[in-house]
Amino acid sequence: MRRSAPLKGDTTPFPAEGGVAFQVERVQYRATYIRRQFPRAAPSVRAAHPSRSFEVRSSRSSLTGAVASRGLLPMTRESTSPSARLRPPSAPGARTEVTLAFALVLAAVSCTQAPAAEAPANAPPPVSVSVVRVEQQPIEDFSDYLATLTSRRAVVLYPQVSGYVRSIVAKPGTPVKAGTLLLQVDSSAEAASLQNLVATRESLVASAAFAKDQLERSQALRRDGIVSQQDFDQARSQADQAEASLRAADALIASQKARLSFFNIVAPIDGVVGNVPVKVGDFVTQATPLTSVTQDSGLEADVQVPVERAAALGPGSKVRLIGLDGKTLAESPVVFISPRTDPSTQLVLIKAAFNSLQGLRADQMVRARVVFSTAPGLAIPTRAVTRQAGQTFAFVVDPKNNVARRLAVNLGSLQGNTYVVKAGLDGGQTVVVSGLQMLTDGATVQWVEQKQD
Repeated sequence: MRRSAPLKGDTTPFPAEGGVAFQVERVQYRATYIRRQFPRAAPSVRAAHPSRSFEVRSSRSSLTGAVASRGLLPMTRESTSPSARLRPPSAPGARTEVTLAFALVLAAVSCTQAPAAEAPANAPPPVSVSVVRVEQQPIEDFSDYLATLTSRRAVVLYPQVSGYVRSIVAKPGTPVKAGTLLLQVDSSAEAASLQNLVATRESLVASAAFAKDQLERSQALRRDGIVSQQDFDQARSQADQAEASLRAADALIASQKARLSFFNIVAPIDGVVGNVPVKVGDFVTQATPLTSVTQDSGLEADVQVPVERAAALGPGSKVRLIGLDGKTLAESPVVFISPRTDPSTQLVLIKAAFNSLQGLRADQMVRARVVFSTAPGLAIPTRAVTRQAGQTFAFVVDPKNNVARRLAVNLGSLQGNTYVVKAGLDGGQTVVVSGLQMLTDGATVQWVEQKQD
């Protein structure tokens, strides 16, 4: 901005250019110059424009106070002391200067505000946006937890006898049928004992046959009166003892054979062989786990639910297994709710049964979504939500006048790509999902409706 030429004999410096004090001082300086050159012009201006003069005076007091509060009042030329520099002009000539200065300022302001009346003619074009209609839909009350898959048909095999591992037939991870031999424990001592029992039985068989012959002979002699009744009874007793001893030997042999079968570890069910933690030559006892056989076709999901949320479980509750990609793997109703709470964790165990889970294994941990209940409600896409100062908003379009209004909304949980709406919206309203960065409250829009996912 170019400075005006200083008055003759005036040595007072201008304030710094660009500030408010500089502008006021410049206008005051020119007004002083006009008053000196045309001393009768100011009264005629006031007489011709009394209302403008009133506006200037009324505006002068408020503007002077605002300028004074910021230390921007112009200096009077009558004093150069610091206190005088902070006082507004009070002489009659100074008041005229300020009046004319403010008149010029108001004229400049009115010139700058004159094009405002033409603003509606230059209104911006409508903003192109996409909207979706908010409709009632099923809203699930759910929480995500970790579930452990357990097999309903899994067997851990322990030996029923003690001994050294003789051979391992089946390999871990191999599918087997029921009765398939998995591994053997050394049974040499038991086999020798069985042979001894068999030999003893053969001796007892001979003794039983001899006792039977003696009984038959004594019976014939007793009819002829050759032997006494006592001898006959003794022969019959010996025959009965021989038969009893033979039966006892047969029982011992059967028991020994059964015991020998314990040294052969076989699969009790169809399934897959688990890990074999022992090796050939290891000494095992009845407390040593040998391997396991598991069927993955029937699995149960064990989920630990906080006791506060367990109260929301009901007949319609279900467990949904979620994969790493976020897709649902399987879904099943809750089949068991523990009546007790774990005292150490304050969690309640619930179970859901699954007949077939492709790609999942027993003892695997998966993400489980427990759906406690389902009720109708409203939801909006995440891209329709804007946030400002910790609050959430959505733009709603009125189809009658195509005007977008910003409304505060209270949102619930995030379900996929939508937020549950607790308050702030009604069913049937249309919310903006694209073009939000160009929108302001009350803006005119040109909208295209999309289908909500």
